[in-house]
Amino acid sequence: MSWWIFQAAVCAGDAVVGLTHKIILDNFDNLQYAMSIEFGGQKLSVVADTGSSDLVLPASNCTTCDERFRRFNPQLSATFRPEYARHEFEYGDGTSTKGFLGNDTLQMGTLTVPDQSAVLFDEYRSDVYMITDGILGLAHHFSDDKKPNERTVLYSIFQSNPRLQAQFAFFLTSQPNEDSFLIFGDTEAENFAKEPVRFGKSFFMHKTELWITSVYSVGWSGTGSEVTFPEHGTLGAPAMIDSGTSYIVLRGDLYDRVAKILLEYLPDCREVFDGDGLECGCPSGTGYEISDTVAGAAMLPSFHVDVFQENDDVFSLCLEPKEYLLPTLRHGRPTCIPTFSRGSEKQPVPIVLGMAFLRAYFTVFDVAHQRIGFARSVASPGAPGAKCRVESHPLMYRVEWWCSVSLAAASIFFAFYVVATWPSKPPAGAQPLIP
Repeated sequence: MSWWIFQAAVCAGDAVVGLTHKIILDNFDNLQYAMSIEFGGQKLSVVADTGSSDLVLPASNCTTCDERFRRFNPQLSATFRPEYARHEFEYGDGTSTKGFLGNDTLQMGTLTVPDQSAVLFDEYRSDVYMITDGILGLAHHFSDDKKPNERTVLYSIFQSNPRLQAQFAFFLTSQPNEDSFLIFGDTEAENFAKEPVRFGKSFFMHKTELWITSVYSVGWSGTGSEVTFPEHGTLGAPAMIDSGTSYIVLRGDLYDRVAKILLEYLPDCREVFDGDGLECGCPSGTGYEISDTVAGAAMLPSFHVDVFQENDDVFSLCLEPKEYLLPTLRHGRPTCIPTFSRGSEKQPVPIVLGMAFLRAYFTVFDVAHQRIGFARSVASPGAPGAKCRVESHPLMYRVEWWCSVSLAAASIFFAFYVVATWPSKPPAGAQPLIP
């Protein structure tokens, strides 16, 4: 299903401003957020994942599934319609499933989606501990036309509920006793954000099924450590917003730059996850609670992501230390885990902003206009409109960046000029370079 067909279908209805459906998400240690659904009248739990497009659930005949999984039994549903075509999926974390297709009614809170297709897997393999039974994909269309009879969940939601505005949003909190929400329709940003929603450039959205925005730079405030992407010009580097990923996942060279700064500020760090992450001591203070009063916490830099708007202006998204450090107890010892991870070679983009980022920013996925919007969450300790530039002279950085872009463009132009004007034959009387 192409993006243009998808957009035409979901935007054809007469949407009503103010109509909203909020679905509660349960927080499990700030690593996974689960939502309850019913498929064919049977209750299951899923991760709402913007990095995939399918509804994937365990089937009753799954022999490799964990015993704790609740499973869908087609024989217990009078409305189930099997298709029997088999599919295999592999996710970015290495999880893979194999199963068959089937259709049934999907219920998400007060939202009803009739005849939704799902992959019911009977084979499952994963090294990741899954809290939920399955995955609810919220990518906006399929990446190919190999599934002509399937409809993405997003397509089905807005086609079945044409009065809904074609958008959804995540409001994630860090406290288990506070409600987190997945919101469809009117996102009620005035209730969940400290500031107006700002939208990133939409260039990448019609090129992939993923939710991708355009990033100018990433770095640490006040340290001089910043990575820009002049080779991408004002299109920016693609950054994926993935609600199915716990951490902020960076391409190898970017992760090395980020980790280098963390090692300068955090004590007693060691590599974990086969070198793809860090585990450190917490800033000195009371226990392992990170607060502004903890000695040393105020000295930690903020992590920033600078995003391109449609008019090529840039706005900053800042993560405070309390937002990018997860406090926990490991072997009875207070430990702080930076929520940054080295990406795999299969990672489709250099930057993946997962749940650690979504807790700081109320994030709107605008289906109708092919864009992603951000606003400081009311659950975030950060101030609205916070500035977290690497240095105190952002204009100088901007000028240097434009010089880099211009130099790269001039080099390419000169190369084309040389190729175009190089004679195919040596001129008469020319001497060979090597006698």
